[in-house]
Amino acid sequence: MMLLHTLIVRVRLLLLVLIALALLLAGLLWHGVSGEALRVMHPAMQDLPDEHALLGDQLGNPRAALERPLFWQARKPVAAGAASTAAEVSGKAEGFKLLGVVMDKNTSTALLGTPKGVKRVGLDEKVQGWTVEKVTSKSVILTSAGQRVELSVLTSRNPGIRLVPTEAE
Repeated sequence: MMLLHTLIVRVRLLLLVLIALALLLAGLLWHGVSGEALRVMHPAMQDLPDEHALLGDQLGNPRAALERPLFWQARKPVAAGAASTAAEVSGKAEGFKLLGVVMDKNTSTALLGTPKGVKRVGLDEKVQGWTVEKVTSKSVILTSAGQRVELSVLTSRNPGIRLVPTEAE
């Protein structure tokens, strides 16, 4: 009986020593952790205008979407002077950028960035002496006095990046 009692005491003592070592190890590991608070950026939230109040019954009309303003007065840019990723055109059409294309079943409208601001133009419309000849989902072709310029929504690829075709299996 005495042997059993000494065995129980030794096991308890061993467990207490193991717990003390675990706490010491946890304390040493915890000491290396910095207590610096995480930096979380909280951008300023902007209230969007109520679309029903702005549009009324024009909500499902794509033509009305093309005719309403792109931005509202209270909207401010998040970062002033952010670089545009739209491709610029050299030559006589300098300053023109194709910002996007809006396509409907019957109409295609290009959003052009010009030196005088953003313009919405469709097929055969004129903008600063240039006529829109063709609008596709990725580009627009402008003509003026025998010149023909194609503006693309896609940016040019970095020359260091090569596309290598894969072999079909």
